[in-house]
Amino acid sequence: MALGKLLYEGTGKQITLRILDVDGSIEASGNDTGKFKDAGLNCTDFWTVRVKLEFDGTDIGEGNGMMFVDDGANK
Repeated sequence: MALGKLLYEGTGKQITLRILDVDGSIEASGNDTGKFKDAGLNCTDFWTVRVKLEFDGTDIGEGNGMMFVDDGANK
């Protein structure tokens, strides 16, 4: 079920996965390419996220990343 309007859609791959603790904490890094829907801008995204996997099937995560937008200014 979607809660709002889709702003960005991308595809990519996870590059690393690291187990941080036996309680279900992991860290993953990856990159993707995608497009901002309304603006039609292509971009590349690099990210790292830390996730705590819960026993009820939910997960809680936070992370950082950098996004480079291809706006045509440097062509």
